Amino acid sequence: MSDLTRTFFRLFLIQASFNYDRMIGIGMAHSMRPLVDEGDALVAGRSAQFFNAHPYMAGVAVGALARAERDDMSEAPVMALRNALVGALGSIGDRLIWAGALPVAAGVGLALAARLDPVVGAVTFLVLYNVVHLTLRWWGLRVGWTYGLQVATVLARGSIKTGLSLAGPLAGITLGVAIPMVANALTADLARAETMGAAVVAGTAIVVSRWVSPSLGGVRFGLVVAGLALIAGAVWA
Repeated sequence: MSDLTRTFFRLFLIQASFNYDRMIGIGMAHSMRPLVDEGDALVAGRSAQFFNAHPYMAGVAVGALARAERDDMSEAPVMALRNALVGALGSIGDRLIWAGALPVAAGVGLALAARLDPVVGAVTFLVLYNVVHLTLRWWGLRVGWTYGLQVATVLARGSIKTGLSLAGPLAGITLGVAIPMVANALTADLARAETMGAAVVAGTAIVVSRWVSPSLGGVRFGLVVAGLALIAGAVWA
């Protein structure tokens, strides 16, 4: 098994030592060990300092910083890169995954659950989401390791910009199609009065929940409501 592959598997443990002092800093150091001199105390110390990023994008930093250390770069450029990647990788990951891939995969899964079968929907969601997230982890690690201190040039390229620009609209379209399909599937066998009653209850729940937890967010709220509706419909049936 290559050093890069070993590092890839270590990325799954990058949050295992999460704490509010160093965030995922210790996990970064653990992930980088196959790629750097494990006996270098200075490198180990720098690698374990404060770092925070989206866990699926952290591979970019692991690869880039490990490459810089392997190339015997001085401390100043290494720390400058580390500080620059903290904000960038957090923002990119949140927009690509939490606001993009997750709701898109969930929307497709919900639509298939409503149209075909809940099991088909659940399996589709898990496959789509994990294909995206595993690909992103591996891509990020390879890009960081290949470009080192120049990794920012890759993050500024068209592919990332395209993904960021499409993530939100795709999520909105997917959920906009899926949620009415779920509602239709759950109310298909109800009489008109029962359907109206369900609509009133749903509307009331939306108002109350948004008042109680305004920070929940529209996409996450929609996913929660749709998921609970599917469960309730299956139990009720």
